[in-house]
Amino acid sequence: MDNLKAIYLSNSGRLARLPYFLYALGLAVAYVVLMFLLAAILGHLGILIAYLLMIFPFFNLMAKRLQDFDKPGKWAWGVIAIGVLGALLGLSESMMALSGLVSLLHLIVALIILFMPGTPGANSYGPQPGAAAG
Repeated sequence: MDNLKAIYLSNSGRLARLPYFLYALGLAVAYVVLMFLLAAILGHLGILIAYLLMIFPFFNLMAKRLQDFDKPGKWAWGVIAIGVLGALLGLSESMMALSGLVSLLHLIVALIILFMPGTPGANSYGPQPGAAAG
């Protein structure tokens, strides 16, 4: 349980590609379940609450992943902002085309973060994930 706290509630350290993908997938499943439960109880407000509850854990995951290839973890806020902007633009029918472009940009950035190889060895954010201590 302490490992999950460190993964989802802290943005320090590094996270390799496969663990990042698996932890993000687990968080996405938890989000969908929470969203449906809260939406059934609170309607649209429940969806917003579920989204807000998941922003911080998703930020921490993405920050660790960015730090794995020696980029500042705070850049994750920018990636999240792009996703939110795309979703908000999608609420307006007249902005659907722009929403699609912003969402495509968000997808491309997310895929780069997922597939970019980490820095071999230690970097300014810590040792290489999975490297034996010693």
